[in-house]
Amino acid sequence: MQPNGTDVVSRLMLDGNNAPLANFIDINGDVGTSHDGSSLYLSVLMQVDGSTPPNATFSLYNDGVTAGDRSFRILYSSSNATFTVIAGEDGDPVALDALNNGTNLFVIRIDFAEGNDTISVWQNPVAGDNEPAPDAQITDYDIAFDRLAFTRFSGVGTVQFDEMRIGRVWSAVTDQAALGLLPGPQTIFAMQEAPPSPTGDGMYPTGFFPFIDEFGQYRYLEWDDKIHSVDELIQSAADEAADLAANPGPSDLNEYGGWLAGPQLEATGYFRTEKVNGKWWLVDPDGRLFFSNGITGVSDADREESTAIAVKTGVSGREDYFADLPEEGDPAAEFLAVETSIVTSGDYQGTYPLAMNFFAANAQTKYGNDWETSRKTSRTTGCAAGA
Repeated sequence: MQPNGTDVVSRLMLDGNNAPLANFIDINGDVGTSHDGSSLYLSVLMQVDGSTPPNATFSLYNDGVTAGDRSFRILYSSSNATFTVIAGEDGDPVALDALNNGTNLFVIRIDFAEGNDTISVWQNPVAGDNEPAPDAQITDYDIAFDRLAFTRFSGVGTVQFDEMRIGRVWSAVTDQAALGLLPGPQTIFAMQEAPPSPTGDGMYPTGFFPFIDEFGQYRYLEWDDKIHSVDELIQSAADEAADLAANPGPSDLNEYGGWLAGPQLEATGYFRTEKVNGKWWLVDPDGRLFFSNGITGVSDADREESTAIAVKTGVSGREDYFADLPEEGDPAAEFLAVETSIVTSGDYQGTYPLAMNFFAANAQTKYGNDWETSRKTSRTTGCAAGA
């Protein structure tokens, strides 16, 4: 891209709930945090030339493209004939190398740390090598941005920008062969409803994958009680236990949910119906009137007696959908297995697919090895029955 005159060419980042950058979206909808602690890498090629080189910048902005909206920039200024990096509207410049006649590769790494972010910058690192020490670094800065911009101003020469890349690892933004090796956009299959397409055409670019996290959750949306770490999942069990202790359920119901304050009928040891004072009632095994209030469709984690996949998630042919499937030796490895019964419907009909039981894996992590006997929430929620 070659801006002309005093052009400022800006583009909003592909953010929001559905984008590859969703891991870095903060509560304001800006790129300003890292939910999983990973670094954000950006790289860009920039060439400034001519008998009187123009001033030029590659910038990150927030909310607009005025001077007050600047979050970060790499600036070539003809007044000092060097590239510099600057944080904010008027931060102290940190010098890089002088202008050369070739194309400059700039790499930026942002490490988010709640108001103490670190921005590292490299000028012309060797493509394909391991990550070296940065050429410049800005610390103790709180960066947030939602767009990038390419600018040319003053002078008579040209400035060109190319190969803008974004990734989570060094090689993703520096490997010379990376773009040539990347597959094109693809479709998604074997889902009742596909997630929104970032490109709006039902296709999903390589950067969208994987879109399912280690807990079986969609990565590019946030909701109440979404789990972001193993520690959060384990803590949720403690929070649940505290809630159960604080809310033990109605005190006037017996172990079956029968009404202790109601009439005592014959205890037969079985549930039954009986007409009491002209009205039909359910009666529990202890002879207490019983109101059936429950949930339909309560499933266990295995359903070994069923040919249905139940709560399992098919993996075969979709391995790149998943961010972190368990490996051999992992505690959850037992829950990733080939189905022992043939699938009778859906996209996997007639096959024995590899499937992941996120339900069981999460329950084991949350409750420990006795997870199958640790779910005791029905009484506190007022449920007396389930199916």
